[in-house]
Amino acid sequence: MSGGVLCAQVAGRRWELLRPADLESLWADFPEDDPAAEDRIPYWVELWPAAVGLARFVAREGVAVQGLRCLDVGCGLGLSSLVAAQCGAQVVGMDLIHDALAFARRNAVHNAVAVAPSWVAGDWNRPPFRPASFARIWGADILYETRFFPALEGLFRRLLAPGGRVWLSDPDRAVSRPVWDRFRSCGWRVICRQEAELPWYGKPSLVRIWELQLKGE
Repeated sequence: MSGGVLCAQVAGRRWELLRPADLESLWADFPEDDPAAEDRIPYWVELWPAAVGLARFVAREGVAVQGLRCLDVGCGLGLSSLVAAQCGAQVVGMDLIHDALAFARRNAVHNAVAVAPSWVAGDWNRPPFRPASFARIWGADILYETRFFPALEGLFRRLLAPGGRVWLSDPDRAVSRPVWDRFRSCGWRVICRQEAELPWYGKPSLVRIWELQLKGE
């Protein structure tokens, strides 16, 4: 398996993200007869356009996250967590996969982030945090299956502090297009904060950043 480094230009600097191998190599060794395999496909080893778009958005927010306690849901290799930490946020990166967290931790050192995020293994069905713990919660391309909606909506509702915001980066997947109306029907205000085209294997990928806030706050 080949490892290597993935690179992204964010906030005026080049970020280098170490990884164990590419997705195709890891997938070739994946156990097809494992009943839990579907939830452990190693998507985290790639730097998807939604992750880069989210990191750039967080960087542009800059002062808005400085000093705030923030949660990166499904942090993967850690790019948006590292960028937010560099902006002065108190970041917790959460992922179900321990290997992802190990590489995120290495990437904090590799990129010389002065105050590194905390890295926590957690399942968004049972997040290991107290209620109302975070002023900002974000995730990149985490609604790629409709079955994830109930758990994530519940996580946001439980963990978001009063007046807090959720930022979701979405690559315009057909499966997630109805999601924003589902959030509205659950009592969330939903606005599109940004859209941009990012390159992906030589083709443009449209990425939107959606902001959620509970109505009445």
